[in-house]
Amino acid sequence: MKKIFCIPLIVILSFLPVLGQMPGWMTIHDGDGNVYFVDQALKIRTDVNSGILYKAVKKESADYYLELARQQYAEHHKIEALTLLKSIRILSDKTGSIYKTAEKATFEIDKIRKLEGDRFHKLDVDSSIQMYTLDNKQCMSSSFGGFEFCTSGTINVLKKSALEKYNYSRDGVLVSVSSSADSKNAFCLISITSEKFHYTITSIKDYEEIIRNKNGTDAYERNLIKQTQHLKLSGIKYQGDMVFLGYEFFKIDDKYGLYMKLIYPENQNDNFGPEIENIMKDLSGIKF
Repeated sequence: MKKIFCIPLIVILSFLPVLGQMPGWMTIHDGDGNVYFVDQALKIRTDVNSGILYKAVKKESADYYLELARQQYAEHHKIEALTLLKSIRILSDKTGSIYKTAEKATFEIDKIRKLEGDRFHKLDVDSSIQMYTLDNKQCMSSSFGGFEFCTSGTINVLKKSALEKYNYSRDGVLVSVSSSADSKNAFCLISITSEKFHYTITSIKDYEEIIRNKNGTDAYERNLIKQTQHLKLSGIKYQGDMVFLGYEFFKIDDKYGLYMKLIYPENQNDNFGPEIENIMKDLSGIKF
């Protein structure tokens, strides 16, 4: 199994322009049946929040975050605790430092595993996102999805969801990225989803058809950037009251599928175009 598809989960999050809403608004549907809206400033117009406070762990403050994780677990904030502990470990791997703190984080994870017993698996899945600061950039990775990206901006997790049922599983995250100088206003939204089927996905075309059937039709123009037997990357554009640009990415590996979509208003292109392109290069592993 290739590393990028060690995740067994997904939530389908699709960006679909619709009529009948405020001019320029878009609507997002997710696999849980939720519907919420994005205005022209990329602000979510319903109460969409992951409910989890994600913090980007810093090397210089690793001991603080270790103690914070212990406190959060003691206060029954178990997902937050595991997220921090995993973030400390991956930051240690990335930097080649804070070994002792990472060893303590591993000890705490093992202790939680023993205390939680059969409940630990769900906690492990729900805490699949790691956040950390590396080379003065904020980074996000997934211990299940196998993806990673870094940005000079600020990452905000809007929604994290997971499902396991019979021989099918899925997991996904919806995030916004904003400028460090203006953390309240996002310049792009990213949906990252992954799923595992009980059968082998034989082609990108088949997986794309699965996604299209789930998400329904849309009004995007697509410009193919790269396609192989196992992946497909396209530029996307929506021409409405306001023009949205972005990228759409598919990847398959045996029974696993990975689907990503990034959107941003065209008027953000001059200021953030190179940053957005670098984010997508990180996520897809494709240099374009």
